[in-house]
Amino acid sequence: MSHSKTVTVATRSRRPRGRGIAVLAAFALTVGAAGCGTSPGAAAEVDGVRISEQLVGDRTAEYLAEVMPDVDVEGDTRAMINRYQVTDLVRHQLAIEAADAHGITITRADINSFLAANGGAANVAGLLTIPSSAAADAVFDYLVLQQLVTGLPADGVPATDVTVMVDAVPTADRAEAVALREKYLADPAALDADAEAARTAGLAPGGEENLFGSAHDAQVGIFSAAAGEILLFPRQDGSFYLIRVTERGEAPAQLTQETIYGAQSIEGYLVLASQLLSDYADDVSVNPRFGKWDPATLMVLPSTRSL
Repeated sequence: MSHSKTVTVATRSRRPRGRGIAVLAAFALTVGAAGCGTSPGAAAEVDGVRISEQLVGDRTAEYLAEVMPDVDVEGDTRAMINRYQVTDLVRHQLAIEAADAHGITITRADINSFLAANGGAANVAGLLTIPSSAAADAVFDYLVLQQLVTGLPADGVPATDVTVMVDAVPTADRAEAVALREKYLADPAALDADAEAARTAGLAPGGEENLFGSAHDAQVGIFSAAAGEILLFPRQDGSFYLIRVTERGEAPAQLTQETIYGAQSIEGYLVLASQLLSDYADDVSVNPRFGKWDPATLMVLPSTRSL
């Protein structure tokens, strides 16, 4: 891959661990003290490493300036993009720890070669909802995960698959979504009918989904929601999906190379591959202002998904 400088992996003493979960992304992190919650001004903390609120805000502003320069993005959409940044920053730190633990070295040449083969930093960043300046760190994470996936035994490693039954209805904006949610809570059959109509018209997804087969939908929160919960999921155009989880189940499974490589998108690949970093994620705290850390998917999800 292309460039010549080695990406330095921060090392520090830590207790031995096995394998587990994480994903991608970037920027410089500020070291601070870890605790039960986050310290003042921190969006998150990972095993003693502090991720500042300012960093998250700067990344979101940079991303929006790149992809939506003429749109005033606030409210739920900005909060969603903030969550992507926090997730990426947390998972980047976990990838650093995994690289340290496994003796993995990723060179700047490796990173640049990957970027060149995949449309450049802006293209990679756009796929991951991060600013282009964060793409190099995202690729670092991807390449670390790639080596962990390559090292999997033939029969994989034990993991938990989640299966849900989902109904979804598209709405024009948040006001309509909130009003419809109240209607559907009072009259669940109305959601049944509207979701079926939307699914038939190809306007919304729905039906059975499982984490291993639809990992790209983990960011929606459906694999972490309880049965009966109705989620509001903002889209970048200002519209919303109303999503109801009608059934939820968990089952032991083997996470294999075939499963991970079968993901439908780079986001899905990263969610599944990140499960090989979960053992490094037992000391993560996220400021509730930015969302709720979900240890099952190693993602930051809305703190109050039903509002």
